[in-house]
Amino acid sequence: MASIIENLQAILSARYGRDVRNAIHDSISDLNEIANTAQTSAKAYYEGTQALAQTVSGNVGIDDSTATLGTTYSSHKIEDKTRTNLLNPTLGTTTINGVTCTNNGDGTYTLNGTATNDQIFFRVTPWGGDNYNSEIELETGKTYKVVGCPNGGGSSTYRVTITRSSRDNVGRSAVAHDYGDGKTFVAEEGYRYECYIHPSINTPINNLVFKPMLTTDLSATYDDFVQYSGSGELNQNVAEMYKEIQAIKDAITELGGTV
Repeated sequence: MASIIENLQAILSARYGRDVRNAIHDSISDLNEIANTAQTSAKAYYEGTQALAQTVSGNVGIDDSTATLGTTYSSHKIEDKTRTNLLNPTLGTTTINGVTCTNNGDGTYTLNGTATNDQIFFRVTPWGGDNYNSEIELETGKTYKVVGCPNGGGSSTYRVTITRSSRDNVGRSAVAHDYGDGKTFVAEEGYRYECYIHPSINTPINNLVFKPMLTTDLSATYDDFVQYSGSGELNQNVAEMYKEIQAIKDAITELGGTV
């Protein structure tokens, strides 16, 4: 099949009426074949991604879905696990005992300074007082993972901590410390949970970014951070995939095709 440029050259070089008609006919025929091929490829791509997307439940993503439209159209790297962040941080930029905790506006915090007291705790989740439901609501018996501490974390440097206390705020205790590799724990009935960033005394901290995340994805790491997404919402990557599928549908419709 000749290219569009070759067909145009054939039309321009034709000297007789019959040759001109044949050249135009061949050009239109080739263009039609090109359009049909593109539409078929686009439709196959759409149907393939739709089939994958239908496996998504809640926040389940799809890993390495690659589709071709003529040449490779796009390569999607979608999360392959349920990944929601149950932490909805409310702490604003705060300075305590030599350390400034800056709210970055995306659920992460940047710390700078050296703690002059070992009792510094930056509570990133809201404090509800006697309102039990104001803290993090966790499902009894379910395993969760806390991540978000940068490299270098430890019991004597800095960490991200999940604590629990009873409904009457008696007996608060730590249930999980993340030193950089994450930490899992099982939620128990009758407790409310909170999240803290804890820098230790005399530890110099220079522009360290903490990304506190509480998730049911037990394989999640510091680099897998997503913003607060509650429960039951599509994560950002899956939502972007749907947007891209819709954009392809719109483009095909503009060209007069159907999907």
